Amino acid sequence: MPLEQRRLSSLAGSSASSGSFTLNPRQLTEAEKLRKVIMELLETEKTYVKHLNSLLEHYLEPMKKETFLSNSEVNALFGNIQEIVQFQRVFLQSLEEAIASEPDFHRFDHPAQFKNVLFALGNSFLYYADQFKLYSSFCASHSKAQKVLHPSKCKGLRNKDHVCPAAGEGNSALLEFLQSRNPKGQHSFSLESYLIKPIQRILKYPLLLQQLKHLTDPSSQEHLHLSEALKGMERVAEHINEMQRIHEEYGAIFDHLSRQHYKSSRQVRTNTPVA
Repeated sequence: MPLEQRRLSSLAGSSASSGSFTLNPRQLTEAEKLRKVIMELLETEKTYVKHLNSLLEHYLEPMKKETFLSNSEVNALFGNIQEIVQFQRVFLQSLEEAIASEPDFHRFDHPAQFKNVLFALGNSFLYYADQFKLYSSFCASHSKAQKVLHPSKCKGLRNKDHVCPAAGEGNSALLEFLQSRNPKGQHSFSLESYLIKPIQRILKYPLLLQQLKHLTDPSSQEHLHLSEALKGMERVAEHINEMQRIHEEYGAIFDHLSRQHYKSSRQVRTNTPVA
């Protein structure tokens, strides 16, 4: 695994590859294998967007109406997930349009017939490559989300990290809220499970592109095009990895400066004479 993906993989865990379709080359033709991977990309994207929508509807929006967490704690939990959701809806539409552009897609029996679809899919990744960098902030702040969900991890850090919730009533209220959103206690519907999905998904894209590239003729234009799309997503992974490294090294300093600025601003407002 490339070095730039190891840090993200440690966050995503072994379940990053869950949901993929099993390919059996002894039973499928080359065209069928190619179509299978394309459909895996599309169907898992639909599922991913559905999960993101559920995260907003079942957790973020209801939590905004509660008072047991501060704004900074809510932001630590969800980061820029709303921006990611908006982007992924657009990206999903581009994938759907790429496949819909070929009415005979499901009847193709030769890999060369997928050329236009593969170019369209590659274009989606290349066009939106910079938008995927939205994940940098989300992945880098994942440790903060863990501190909010698991206050025990904050032991000894109360004065260092302003996202650690206070002990007692606040934690009980959070626990009750999470239980009410997932009454059967199913891990797949837990907030933690939803919050790890963006990290798993951003890791999955290069793997799917690699499979598509592998199933095309090395001398074909679509193979070269998919190679460029793969390189683009690998650069995104490098960027996310670097932002995470910076956050791990300097995040505490940024948080400290932010708190000091907040305290200073508050003192200025408090000491300002009333006209």
